[in-house]
Amino acid sequence: MILQLRIDERLIHGQIAAAWGRALPINAIVCASDIAVNDPIRTKVLLMAAPPGIKARIKSTDDVIKLLSDPRADSMRILLITDSPVSALKLVQSLEVPEVNVANYHTKMDVNDRKIKIFETCVVDEEDLKAFTELAEASKEIYSQMVPSVEKRDFRSMLNSAQ
Repeated sequence: MILQLRIDERLIHGQIAAAWGRALPINAIVCASDIAVNDPIRTKVLLMAAPPGIKARIKSTDDVIKLLSDPRADSMRILLITDSPVSALKLVQSLEVPEVNVANYHTKMDVNDRKIKIFETCVVDEEDLKAFTELAEASKEIYSQMVPSVEKRDFRSMLNSAQ
């Protein structure tokens, strides 16, 4: 069972291992990244960053959908992480995702250098804005919360203010 889908272009890192690994009752982290899955060194580093005792997998978005559609995944407690709003939308449309946490997404470069700031750690181009808008419509609950110790912020209201 997926507990949370987090959009964070860093995927597995210190905040995940130290804060979210303790705050959520997870026993698995699954990363949906069409970029990282094709980079063996990055994949190895990401897997090493996973908290001890937590299973971690790096797969393409399509492979994650296949993996988590298997009924055996229902017994797992999964933190699902992706580095793309387009992948997040595909995951929400294909899987049972109870909540989406938009955390950190801002390094994609727009060829025309037009950026739209949704909030401090979420800066997007037009393509991403469209994906985030569709994601907000498709999600049951969507918010931004960098670490468990800070209050959740309503992503839909921040998105509406940015447009």
